[in-house]
Amino acid sequence: MASHTEGLRIRLRDEEPIDVCELVHRLESEDKKPLRSVLRGAELVFARREEPKPNGSLEKRRAFLRRRAEEREYDKLVASVRPKTVKPEDRVAASLQMTFTVSANMVVAPVGAFFVAFLASRTLVEKQSSRIAIGLGGAIAILFIEMILYIARAYTLETLKPKKIRAKRR
Repeated sequence: MASHTEGLRIRLRDEEPIDVCELVHRLESEDKKPLRSVLRGAELVFARREEPKPNGSLEKRRAFLRRRAEEREYDKLVASVRPKTVKPEDRVAASLQMTFTVSANMVVAPVGAFFVAFLASRTLVEKQSSRIAIGLGGAIAILFIEMILYIARAYTLETLKPKKIRAKRR
């Protein structure tokens, strides 16, 4: 383990700098002078640390990371100016996400509507089979509503495509 005085040197009056550890050893063994008189007029001399030798691969890595950091900063600066490019896989993912959302909604909505109609019909009808029929009627009604919404959404998407193509041409 390195001592905290490692590399610390002291210059006593007009002498050459000496390591602190060496001075302590000398004071303990040879000189019987008081410490105050020995240290009077002394000054600390800090040794320079040796710089590690540059490693070629490490320098290449640092340059690469520095360049990437600069590119990220530049991209942040121009993000609002330059439109982002949309990758084909992002388009497919967005399309699949929309399709999955619509499909899941078409499954969950009738099931939810069935239970709501079934539970709400409890106050109107006593017979279990009639309550099930009302629940099925609610599910069928919400299924028709979902189909109408799906057709409307598909129609608006189809009408927006030519507008986007014309806007790109301009």
